[in-house]
Amino acid sequence: MGATSEHSAGIEQAAATIERRGAKAMKAMGHLLPGTVDRADTVKEALASFEPVANPVYAWIAKNFWWAVLVTLPVDFLVFFWGDLSSTLSSVLQLTRLRYALLLSPHLLAAIGAFQAREVLYRIPDTLRRLWNRKVIAAPATRADADVETEFCAYVNSFHDILDPTKRGRSTLNGAFAVANGVAFAGLFYLLYPALGIPWTFPKAFLSGYGPAGIAFVADFFLELLAAFILGLYAWRIIVIAWSLRQLGSRFHLTVQIGHPDTCGGLRPVGDLCFSIGAIWGVAAIYPTAWIIVLSMRNVLKPLLALYFAVLLIVTVGLAMFTFFFPLYQVHRDMLEEKPKFQARLDEIAVRQSELAEQVADPSVAGDPTKAAAIEVELADLTKAYEHNTPIPTWPVEITVVRKFAITQLIPLTGLAAWLPSYLGKVLDKKFGVH
Repeated sequence: MGATSEHSAGIEQAAATIERRGAKAMKAMGHLLPGTVDRADTVKEALASFEPVANPVYAWIAKNFWWAVLVTLPVDFLVFFWGDLSSTLSSVLQLTRLRYALLLSPHLLAAIGAFQAREVLYRIPDTLRRLWNRKVIAAPATRADADVETEFCAYVNSFHDILDPTKRGRSTLNGAFAVANGVAFAGLFYLLYPALGIPWTFPKAFLSGYGPAGIAFVADFFLELLAAFILGLYAWRIIVIAWSLRQLGSRFHLTVQIGHPDTCGGLRPVGDLCFSIGAIWGVAAIYPTAWIIVLSMRNVLKPLLALYFAVLLIVTVGLAMFTFFFPLYQVHRDMLEEKPKFQARLDEIAVRQSELAEQVADPSVAGDPTKAAAIEVELADLTKAYEHNTPIPTWPVEITVVRKFAITQLIPLTGLAAWLPSYLGKVLDKKFGVH
């Protein structure tokens, strides 16, 4: 009996030791491993706990990636310069001044894009908080009896979940799409080198037969591939944000506050965020647009490189238009639904103004200074009220911004549509005698 008690005590002590060691190990790994999902029960708690990137390692990358890309720019230049000095490597790379600029310019745009993406990512909680505080979130007509706080809390939690899939219990499919997008970005970057005429298998060839300069070039290239992959993860987050903002307009009725100081019915925060998202892709579109123009003017734009830039331009402009208008349009529809109600009120004011104007013109009223003065005061008040409540906003951004954004994104595509067929026609005519 005593032996059994001692044996049981030994088992309990061993179990306690294992538990303590396990707890210490999990605590040590907690900085790298994702945690469990802890969903808030109120809007205030959900917004307070909203971390766009919860994992400390990923959060550091999200906040600092832009300057890390910028800092590596001179390193890349030195590696390219070393390759240019190598007689065997320079014959393959053909690093003219134009190629130097072409290969190094993506770093600057990538740094700008990463900085913009970081700003968008960390503005989301504040944007949602401002919309909630302004009381523009209401239940849709189809679910008028729904508890708005409960519904909006669930929306904020789901937004948080889909934006940061690094925690257990969140969408693994979303994380898989993010990785796939990163691979696609890395693949697009890789294709730039074959488009420039450098062999597809250049990493293998450079490692085996081009000495230290070739090894340094390949090492630097793979670091750039990693950077392109991280940019792809950023890009997927931006697309996810646009998708979730679109759900905001479809899941809730957005109340327009006529006369709000932001001139957008109190909904400007969501419009500004959408504009910032679209602007990220607008910056990305500068790279293919600028090089199509520069290389065409110098008559050195080869067919494969022209096709590469054309695809890149179509993708970036398409994503700029999609991420700007896709979430914005649903909000625009909600605002359009509100317009007739406010227009009816303005029409009532206009009718009353007309009635008072007729009374002022009546000789009996004109002869009574007290009555005429009272009518003039009412007319002035009505005029002020009418001007204060017009125009009725139908977009969460100024309409001039919408027009300018659409025009700036469509101009490169219209230029491409006019230029690419004629350019390819000239190439075919020169190479194959096609007329």
